[in-house]
Amino acid sequence: MDTLVFVVVFAVLAALFGVVERLFRAVPTRRSAWRTDLAWLLTGRLVDPVVKLGIGACCLVPVLVLGLPRDRELLLHGHGPLATLPSALQFVLVLFVSDGLATLTHRLHHRWRPLWHVHAVHHSSRHLDWLSAVRVHPLNELAQRIPSAVFAITLGFDLRVVAAAAPFLTLWAITLHANVDWRFGWLRYVIATPAFHRWHHAAPPPGHPQGCNFAGLFPVFDLLLGTYWLPPQPATTFGVTDPDVPDGFLGQLFLRRRSAS
Repeated sequence: MDTLVFVVVFAVLAALFGVVERLFRAVPTRRSAWRTDLAWLLTGRLVDPVVKLGIGACCLVPVLVLGLPRDRELLLHGHGPLATLPSALQFVLVLFVSDGLATLTHRLHHRWRPLWHVHAVHHSSRHLDWLSAVRVHPLNELAQRIPSAVFAITLGFDLRVVAAAAPFLTLWAITLHANVDWRFGWLRYVIATPAFHRWHHAAPPPGHPQGCNFAGLFPVFDLLLGTYWLPPQPATTFGVTDPDVPDGFLGQLFLRRRSAS
């Protein structure tokens, strides 16, 4: 049943974004390396239980340190003042806190060489579209998701609300990679847009040699960090020129350095 749901969801997304990218295409392009992205999609599906196990193991730390309930049902309901807030407000706060942590973690991936070598797999797409979002190394997935999960438990959010936010964040991440130049007018300063994120995947702009637009949902974090960049023209050139970045699916999966081969 899980496999059937996976196939159906993928088919729906492919049909939906296929139409959207045809109607609102930002950059005319012939899709290449789609086999690599599909390989990453299937790999992500296969290793997802292992990733979740790793996240769960790290989440045991605040449970043990803070003396939180070890009963699954009790833990799901959260603890402290945040757990007493309305679910809708918790949902917004979860998104905000998660994106703040993800922004800082994301920026670190671009500044610290060992993390960049893993994260560069995601940036290796030369033709950016919705399917590019799945090109994520499992180690990168762990490094991005663990801080948010640990803080959600530590702060005391209702974990059912946290779980409800996950599909929304996934869908928005896919949307950000779509081959469209949507900016949403003045809302571009409130919520991350595809135009905003496509510049993150482009060559570093003047004044941002270590990258820009690290937020995945709220650009306010980039505005505060001084890493916001959204000029009038759309980003058109993607990929990385770093000779140490792996090339091809197997090279990326096993993090083989091109410069060493």
